[in-house]
Amino acid sequence: MNQKKVKKIETLDINSTILFKCTILISLLLISVLGFFLYESILKNTFSWVIIIIMSTSLLLPLCLYLILLKKYPTIKYYDEGFTVGNEKDINTYSDLEYFYTKNKNKILENKFLSIIYKSKTGSWKEIKIKRYRKTAFDLFQEDYLKSNYNRILKSIQRGNSESFYVVNQKKLKKVVAKSNKSNSISNVKELLKTSERLIITSEYIIISNGMYKWNDYRVYQSISGTIILKDLRDNTLKVIEKDFSLHRENLLSALIEKFNVN
Repeated sequence: MNQKKVKKIETLDINSTILFKCTILISLLLISVLGFFLYESILKNTFSWVIIIIMSTSLLLPLCLYLILLKKYPTIKYYDEGFTVGNEKDINTYSDLEYFYTKNKNKILENKFLSIIYKSKTGSWKEIKIKRYRKTAFDLFQEDYLKSNYNRILKSIQRGNSESFYVVNQKKLKKVVAKSNKSNSISNVKELLKTSERLIITSEYIIISNGMYKWNDYRVYQSISGTIILKDLRDNTLKVIEKDFSLHRENLLSALIEKFNVN
């Protein structure tokens, strides 16, 4: 049971929900019009319960929509060591968290993604849809994930170990997500990972598409759009991992590439 101190709370951003605003506006218009007819019917002694029922329904519409949105976009609580989503009792700790971003390939701005597919050590794969949260709602997630993992994994690599990252076809990942059950537990991700390519980082080289490239002989970087690009020292592009692919633990991967890329 989680009793740690909450660091920050992120909730549904109503200001970003046009449908909710329109529903409130329509409800207010209906109530105004029906209120006029109700007043007229009282004056003429032709009171109708139908008008009362319709007015009550108009009041309930925004509330019902709000509750639906809350279920789809639950409260996220941040702690020093991780986060919880909705009614989760156990913290998803950054130290053993696995995650992918699903992205809109038409967006070219940094940190723009559609959802986070995540899994803690003992949990199942789940999804956070980010559309109706504030634009900065997941900045802390990215910052604290790196704080919890970067130095530890960097030291491991510098001691001679390697760190691997999955490169997953985003269309396939989205299909797996679309088949998620009502509890939002996503099945078949494990099977998808078994058939996915891996990107491996060591202190001396990086492996991309089964090819080994020494840091001193090549240039590797991630563009602002999220694309990973491998070039030789003559600036010829050799490999490109497009935004059609989701990168495993992308923030950590980006930080390590930036660290080891010497060209």
